[in-house]
Amino acid sequence: LKYQKLKTEKFQLESQITTVRYFDIKRNLELAHQNILEFNKKKKEEENNLKKLETSLLEIKTRYSEISELVKNNGEAEQIETKKQLEELKGMISRKNLAISSAEKSIHDNLKTIEHSKNGINNHKDQIEKYNLEIENKKVEIAGIEENIKIQEAELQKILEEVSGLNKNADKQIEERNNLKKELE
Repeated sequence: LKYQKLKTEKFQLESQITTVRYFDIKRNLELAHQNILEFNKKKKEEENNLKKLETSLLEIKTRYSEISELVKNNGEAEQIETKKQLEELKGMISRKNLAISSAEKSIHDNLKTIEHSKNGINNHKDQIEKYNLEIENKKVEIAGIEENIKIQEAELQKILEEVSGLNKNADKQIEERNNLKKELE
């Protein structure tokens, strides 16, 4: 009878241990799933921020083209104002680059969070690998977006150089005009 009692008690304790382990694993899985959902949400926010940055960059490029036209068509006083606007555009580009760097850091921090979550869920590696594959795809997409931004920045730099050449040409023409006026007087 004592043996049967101990055997029954052992079975009940093992059952309780199994239940505790089950709920512990389930809790870890839920935490990891929650972390992954939060990461995906942050990832979408960062992608939206990148899209907004690209839109802003396109608007800046358009403004830049308009300013370049003004430089071609306007006189000295307006050229000074145009140069001021160009400097403001350069500042805006610098701020956008800082925002992109901040977004990249945020993405990097989120990747670290996922790695910590993976350590507690060895029994669910297949599901985590699936999420990691999705994350890698997002990284590739972000890398493509960043490459596009770099290309657009290079184009903007080229336009800045062209405008600088136009400013020098305009200054030279003004100087020639002034010299001709002096000769005519």
